[in-house]
Amino acid sequence: MTEFIISNDENEIKSLISKGFVPVECSIGGKSIVDDLKMDHHNELSNLEGVALRAYRDHYGECADAPGFVISGNADADATFAVASLMGIIPHPNNDNPRMKKDLSQLAETINYIDTHGLPTEVQSMPYVDVVMTWNAMTTQSRDNLGFVTGVGLWRNLLLGNPAQLAPFLKAPIEAEKARHEMALEDLNKRGLQLSKDVLAIRESTVFGFPEWYERAPIVVALTKDRKNITLGVRSLEEAERLLGKGGLKNVLPKLQPSGWGGRETIGGSPRGIEMSIDDLDKAGAVIVKHIHDMQR
Repeated sequence: MTEFIISNDENEIKSLISKGFVPVECSIGGKSIVDDLKMDHHNELSNLEGVALRAYRDHYGECADAPGFVISGNADADATFAVASLMGIIPHPNNDNPRMKKDLSQLAETINYIDTHGLPTEVQSMPYVDVVMTWNAMTTQSRDNLGFVTGVGLWRNLLLGNPAQLAPFLKAPIEAEKARHEMALEDLNKRGLQLSKDVLAIRESTVFGFPEWYERAPIVVALTKDRKNITLGVRSLEEAERLLGKGGLKNVLPKLQPSGWGGRETIGGSPRGIEMSIDDLDKAGAVIVKHIHDMQR
């Protein structure tokens, strides 16, 4: 029986890989732990596309016989869709089963775009965004093994379930998006702190509100109220490189404490498995403000 394990221990992950487990989005201490498939896109691998897109397009079903999968952090849409693709349990053009023969490349591309850009306004018109939003609404994106299993299985249920029965669920996230928008504005008004004209801090956010927060500043640092992790976001690659230098956030991540922050040019986050505080948020914001100041001298 396939095992699904979330681990933030580098030695445990490497031990599992030696036993045949497939690592997906295992980023620890600012380093990517991968096998030959290179299923990560952070840190030194930030030049690669997201794992959902590459797993579905390039490696569908290749890991169907693997004893298990291991991820770090939380079981998000990108990682779980990648695992479902590697297992071959969701529809694909190369699947010989008529019920499973369908091209979901556009879904993989939408997941990849959201994972690497946050949730910009244009996402609302992208293909399969209703499916992604439904998946997000129906899973906790948990940091435990049960949440990992649930997240992978939910993709199969949503993509192979009866369309008529699923229709009400797929419509519901549109209303949920309206609620998210209102909560994001509330976070901004009640918990937003302008650190400089270019940097905004959200102290204990209740939702992922970067599209709304970017209206206030091109760089946002946000501490989530429930998960106690910090997410860094920059509105665009052009602004990231203008304000932070070529490589964007990757120039700042090594300066942040505690060590182990990871990410790409426009999006990053605090070390996986470590709870962060408002004090940590303020310190991270101060480092970014200073970096921008030093760049402009």
